Amino acid sequence: MTSGVTLDDIKGNAPDDQKQMCIGVLDFYSSLKDHFAYSVGQRLKLLEVSVGPMINKKSQAIVVCEISLEDDMLNLLGTLHGGCTAYVVGPCFACSSIAIAIAPQGVNNPEEWWGKVSVSQALNVLYHAPARSGTTLRIVSETIVLGGRAGTIRCEVSTFISDQINSCYTLARCIVNRDANTWFFVAGVERSAREYSEFAKDKAHSTSVTGAYFCT
Repeated sequence: MTSGVTLDDIKGNAPDDQKQMCIGVLDFYSSLKDHFAYSVGQRLKLLEVSVGPMINKKSQAIVVCEISLEDDMLNLLGTLHGGCTAYVVGPCFACSSIAIAIAPQGVNNPEEWWGKVSVSQALNVLYHAPARSGTTLRIVSETIVLGGRAGTIRCEVSTFISDQINSCYTLARCIVNRDANTWFFVAGVERSAREYSEFAKDKAHSTSVTGAYFCT
């Protein structure tokens, strides 16, 4: 494996096929040698993939990763760069959504992901404390709402030793080309009144759940 992670390395109660799909995500990021932040992506390690009980008829997934905080992730003050944290949580968000939305469909070949994966729609960030070079970051990604058209995923980045939360992310994701009744949530694309109304309901629900998480 490009990322160096095998099924034996991953904890959690998720089936092996779902864990394997998450490994595929990290392998993808680890293979982008000519792309942005390659040296960072290749250090990301997958620790756990768990699937929780059905809540309100929706599946739940938790993905835990870790990464060593090194000089290529720092800002001018010697702490974790905000933009780098946004990049690091991306694969974790992807693993959470893939474990729920893609693997159960029997799509095991990464080449078949396109048309079934999701894209980022909005990213809300709360920075709590700086993280310094030499520490290990734990990244916990948890699905809040993940439906057929849109979903929300919450992610916490904390130092591995002290469990001090450094930043919280909440990501709204939308599914692209999921089935024959394709929904494109892209700026500038015309939508019918019914489509816009249903999309607005999904978005409002995601926002309310997000607020509850940050207020508790």
